[in-house]
Amino acid sequence: MATPIRETENSPISTVSNRQLCTQRTRSNEITNLQDLEAGATVCCRICLENEGGELISPCLCKGSQQFVHRHCLDHWRSVKEGFAFSHCTTCKAQFEFLVVDL
Repeated sequence: MATPIRETENSPISTVSNRQLCTQRTRSNEITNLQDLEAGATVCCRICLENEGGELISPCLCKGSQQFVHRHCLDHWRSVKEGFAFSHCTTCKAQFEFLVVDL
């Protein structure tokens, strides 16, 4: 049986628009916070390595080039994983957090 994902109202998922190119990086090859993103740093999905294809989210505690994923890429990743990897990031070990919004 799958482990439920913790839903929280207090910690929304960070998002980034997909208009930036993955080929550019900051000097240290790491994006440390959203101020860096606004200053011209670029990001891409750590799973598909693309920046096109949807909104990028930050569902765990990873930083730098591992921070962002497309929601659909993460959903696919989770669909083929079981146990710990279904509900937790295998890099930073944090439980995935998703903000549920009532429309």
